[in-house]
Amino acid sequence: VLEQATNGGYPFDDFTMTTDLVFGGLISLDGVHLTSRGYGLMAREFLAAIDAAFGSNFIEAGATPDAGELPTNFPPGI
Repeated sequence: VLEQATNGGYPFDDFTMTTDLVFGGLISLDGVHLTSRGYGLMAREFLAAIDAAFGSNFIEAGATPDAGELPTNFPPGI
């Protein structure tokens, strides 16, 4: 995920997540942690891997985070 986000972006619903600091949407302002939207993306990837490994249906059931409900709130001066 991080490699693709670094090289052009990773699609997450209506967003393209990149590792660009401030405007990429994946990495928070500290440059280390993910944003809430970034954590939502990773949660979806984990659930997809669980589905593939154990035959569950998290993705099919729609039990995954929606990117639009996970805002990235930065100070207005940025």
